[in-house]
Amino acid sequence: MRTSSLTGAIPVLTGSYTHDSGGNGPGIAALRLDPTTGHLSYDGVAPLPVSGASFLAAHPSLEQQPESDHRFEGHDTWSGLTDGLRWRAATGWWSYRLTDRDDAATGLQVTHLSDRSAGSTRVLVDGRALGTLTPSPDPEGEETSQVLPLDATGLARTVEIRFEAVGPATTIRLREVRLLR
Repeated sequence: MRTSSLTGAIPVLTGSYTHDSGGNGPGIAALRLDPTTGHLSYDGVAPLPVSGASFLAAHPSLEQQPESDHRFEGHDTWSGLTDGLRWRAATGWWSYRLTDRDDAATGLQVTHLSDRSAGSTRVLVDGRALGTLTPSPDPEGEETSQVLPLDATGLARTVEIRFEAVGPATTIRLREVRLLR
C-alpha cells in the first residue's frame, strides 16, 4: 500500500465484489480521506490480512450473490435503489433458482420495502402457488420480512422461486429472498 502525502488524512477501507463473486473489483481498497477538503484518494489494494480495521464486511448477509448466479429471468421487471438499499419490482414477473443443498428448507424468507403504491405479489415455487405478499402499511421504504412455510414434499433440490404482479399495480420491492432451515 502506498502512503498518502495528505497530512491528517483518515485511512478508509472499502470492499468491492471481486471476480470470484461476479464483479470486477480488486478486493479491499485502501483510501485516504482528507477531512478538510473531503478529497478521497486511492492508495491501492490493502494487503491482507488487514490489521487495525474497525469494520470489514463480507457479502451482505454473508451469502448474497448476484441475480445472475441464480439464473434470473423476468418480464416487465426492473431494479432500483432506495436509501442505499437495492430492490427488484415488476408489473410482470421475475424468477430465481435457489438450491437447497441439504434438502432441509422449511421456509422461504422474503424481505421487501414498504411501498403504498405497490399491489399484491404472488409467490410460486416450481409453478405451485406458495402465497401472496401484500404491501406493508409501514412508512415508505421500511424493510418488512415475511416467512412463507414450505412443504418440502415433492420439492426438487433446486427450485424456481417466481414473483408475479397480481393485477395492474407493481409488485412489492423485493430486497432479498432465501431458503430457511
